[in-house]
Amino acid sequence: MLLRKRLLWCIAQFTGAAFLFLGIDGSALAADGGWEYQPYRIRVLIAVDAPGGLAEELNAELPAYIQRRAAAAAGPAWRLEADLATGVLGAALINSLKEAVDLTIPAEIVSERDKLMLVSIALSPSGYVIRSRERDTYLQRWGNTLERECRQQSALAEGVFSLVCATFAPVAQLEIDPATPQMVKLTPRGAALPPNAEGRPWCRPGDVFLPVLRRTARNGELEKNGVTPVAWTYIEAVASKSNSLTFQVRSGSRRPFGLRRQARVEQLAIALPPNDVSTTLYLHERKNVQKALVGYEVLAEDGSADTMVRIGVSNSVGEVRIPAIKRPVEMLQIKHGNQLLAKLPVVRGAERRIEVALADDDARLAADMRLAAVREDLIDVVARRNILMARARQKIEKKDYQAASELLRTLDELPGNPQFNLTLENEARLIRSDDPQIQKRIDQLFKATQMLTTKFLDLRPINQIHDELREAQQRPASEKPKS
Repeated sequence: MLLRKRLLWCIAQFTGAAFLFLGIDGSALAADGGWEYQPYRIRVLIAVDAPGGLAEELNAELPAYIQRRAAAAAGPAWRLEADLATGVLGAALINSLKEAVDLTIPAEIVSERDKLMLVSIALSPSGYVIRSRERDTYLQRWGNTLERECRQQSALAEGVFSLVCATFAPVAQLEIDPATPQMVKLTPRGAALPPNAEGRPWCRPGDVFLPVLRRTARNGELEKNGVTPVAWTYIEAVASKSNSLTFQVRSGSRRPFGLRRQARVEQLAIALPPNDVSTTLYLHERKNVQKALVGYEVLAEDGSADTMVRIGVSNSVGEVRIPAIKRPVEMLQIKHGNQLLAKLPVVRGAERRIEVALADDDARLAADMRLAAVREDLIDVVARRNILMARARQKIEKKDYQAASELLRTLDELPGNPQFNLTLENEARLIRSDDPQIQKRIDQLFKATQMLTTKFLDLRPINQIHDELREAQQRPASEKPKS
C-alpha cells in the first residue's frame, strides 16, 4: 500500500510538472478528452490587513507558497495562480469577506478562470483571522465565507492553503437513474486526471451537493439567468456497504428534475462546504414577500418522517431560527394548525437565511376553528336527541303518552339541519381567502361539516317516534303493543 501511494505521488508530480512545462491548459484537455480531463483553472486573490512590515513579509511569501502547495497537493487537477490584492481592490476584498457581501470583480481577473478564491488575513487578539470565499465562474455562484483562526505566524501560510482547500467546491456532472429516481450518478470534473499526491478524495460520506441547471444558447454562450438551482433539492453522498459512495436525492419535490432532459441544458452539481452556523427561516406570503407569516410551526424529522421534533414557531416577523444541525441534510416540515404546508430540506450552514414562500393559511385556520365549534354544537345536539328519543320510547312503552308528547315537543325544538346550514352559510360568507388553493381547502371544510349535519340530523328517526306515539294512542287499551 505504501509503495502504491508513493508511485501515485510520483506520477502526479511528474504529470503536473509535465503539464506546466508543456503549457497544456484546461481548454486543450477538454478538447481532447472532455469533462473528465478538464482541470480547474483557479485564481487566488489574497489581501492582507496587517501593519506594514508584517504585510510586506506575508505578501512576499504567500502567493508563491500557495502555488507550490497546490502543485504538490492537487497535481494536474488544479491550474492555480495566486496573486495579491492591494489598494482599492484589496480593501474591497477585505470588507466583502468581513461583511459577507458579494464583490464586483474586474472582468480581466476572472477571464478564462473556473474558480476565483478570495482570501483575507487580519490580525486578531489571539493571532490571525483567515477568511476565504469562492466564486464559481462557470456556474456564476458565490459560496459561503469560511473563517478560521491561526495563532502562529509560522503556520499562517499553511492555514491559508488549508482554508482554500476547504472553501473549494468541486463540480460534477449529474446523471439521473431512471430506474431509481432518488439516486443519481455524479462524475466529477477532472476525474480521469492523475490523483492528487496527498490522496484526498474529491468527495466523502456526508458531503452535500446543490444540483444546478445551466442553459446555453445555440452559440454555446450562457443564456441570461441561465444558471438555475433545482428548487428545494440537494444530493447527499452516502457510504454503501461496499464502502463506495452512492448519491441520494433529498428533495421537497417528488420529481425535482422533471421527466425529460432538455437540449442545451447541463445538469450539474456543486459541493456545499460544511459550515457550522445557524440558519434563519423567513416565512412569508407567496404573493407578498413583505407579509410575514406568524405562528407557523417548524418541525424536523428525527430519523424518520413519523417521528418529528419541534424546532419552533415563527415569531412576529415571520422568522424561525434553525440551530446548527448534526445531519448533513435536515428535512423540515412546516405546519399551521394541523395542516402540513411544506416539506423542505435544509443543509447544514449552506445558507444563513432562507426565504420560504407559503400560502397565507390564516383564513383556513380560522375556518377550521369556527367549524370545530360548530361540530361541538352538533355533537351536543345529537347527544341530546338520542337521550330524548330513548326516553320518549320508554314513556310510550309505559303508556305515559303525555310525558312522551312533552319529550317529543322538546325534541322538535332542538336545532336541526336547516339551522346548522344557515350558520354554515353565514360563516362561509365571512371567512374567505384571496388564494384559490386556500379557498378550495376552506370550501372542502365547510362541505365536510355540512355532510356531517345532514347525516346526524336526519329527521326520519324523530318522525318514526312520532308515528309510534300516534299508533300507541290509537291502539285499544286491551291490545298489547307490537314487539
